[in-house]
Amino acid sequence: MPIPASYHLKDEKMRRWLIHAVRLSSFFKERGF
Repeated sequence: MPIPASYHLKDEKMRRWLIHAVRLSSFFKERGF
C-alpha cells in the first residue's frame, strides 16, 4: 500500500518538530533550567 504524499509530508514535519523540541530541551538542560 503506497503512502499518500500529503501524509508523508505531515510525517516529515512532525519528525522535524520532534527533533527541534529535543534539541531545545537538551539546550535548556545544559543551562540548568
